[in-house]
Amino acid sequence: MKIFLFHLMPYACVDPDYDEEYDTCWVTYPNTKFVPEKGHELYNRYLDELEYAEELGFD
Repeated sequence: MKIFLFHLMPYACVDPDYDEEYDTCWVTYPNTKFVPEKGHELYNRYLDELEYAEELGFD
């Protein structure tokens, strides 16, 4: 049996009230709201999670 892991790597730092101004954070959330330091932190966290999943035997 093969088990795999997939990660969308979402940007989890959107403003709590984003839905009052934007239809969705998937497409219409502006790039000006992106915080590079947070993006860097999240990207490394998600890569660490994928590496750990490989250690556990996920494909």
